[in-house]
Amino acid sequence: MRPWRLILASTLAAGLAACGSSSTAPAPARAACAWHAQRSGPRTTDDLTGVSFPDRRHGWAVGGISTPVIQATSDGGRRWRVQHAGGQNGLAAVSFVDDKPGWAAGVHNLLLVTTDGGSSWRAESLGVARDGNLYGVRFVDRRHGWIVGSQGLIRATSDGGRTWATQTAGTSSDLQEVTFTDPLHGWIVAGDSEVLRTVDGGQSWTPVYRASAQKNEIVAGVSFLNARRGWESGSQDDGQSNHGVVSRTVDDGRTWKHYDATNFDDVRFGAIAFVDALHGWVAGYQGELWYTDNGGVSWGSRPGPSTVSAARVNQMVFRDATHGWAVGASGTIMACTA
Repeated sequence: MRPWRLILASTLAAGLAACGSSSTAPAPARAACAWHAQRSGPRTTDDLTGVSFPDRRHGWAVGGISTPVIQATSDGGRRWRVQHAGGQNGLAAVSFVDDKPGWAAGVHNLLLVTTDGGSSWRAESLGVARDGNLYGVRFVDRRHGWIVGSQGLIRATSDGGRTWATQTAGTSSDLQEVTFTDPLHGWIVAGDSEVLRTVDGGQSWTPVYRASAQKNEIVAGVSFLNARRGWESGSQDDGQSNHGVVSRTVDDGRTWKHYDATNFDDVRFGAIAFVDALHGWVAGYQGELWYTDNGGVSWGSRPGPSTVSAARVNQMVFRDATHGWAVGASGTIMACTA
């Protein structure tokens, strides 16, 4: 999640989603991992908004406002170190596919690139004529990547970023998040109300999830395991309070099953990450953390580190059930380990 964008939840629109339901399933069992704080070094008070772990050991966290903030680890987060990059703007997102090439995107169309694991970063231009922000970046391998941003901006590369092609989303909304599971199948969070899908590498994009205006829903985040199975997270207003919602698809977004977590009033679900078809995590705006072991049918609250209990989580990533990380407000870095 990005600090300059709204994030909440979504429901289903006519013809795009299945009927919703309130969950009465048993509370989830104990999670395979527990959250604890990791210290960035030297500690930053800037918000961290993006995190990428291509394996269990190597990771990067980015953020900042007036200058890029980049933290890196090569031991799973036990020690974080600062990486230096030029520029006068903060970063929103980062993507690595292994421990060498990486891309970070941010404010005023800032794009930073490294080929040596972040020992050095250089600024590159996407050739965008108008000013704006880049909100999301995702590479699935060293060649194929996508960047999204303000006013429907999409850029795609199939040669590792040497050239970037324009793609069209069919919307002028800010594109807040992008994820791909392979070079063909991807999803974008558009504005605060839609999820878009591509099955051809971004040559065409189709809305597959629309929030309900009647319930004041806002789409918050997405997590996909493969081309067919994924989730979206957020919250909705029932007229009395906001509460978290999660929707699941098992057919590439053609239909969705809606799980309304009414037992979490005054809560807004944001960042979401699934480990497998059953086990996943979702975070709230005030640092809350919830866990499911039944594919999102029901959720149980889980404690976070006491030192960062109120810090908003902006993004989380898991490599497996016992190796996960989250970043958030005021330089927060957390890890979920056994």
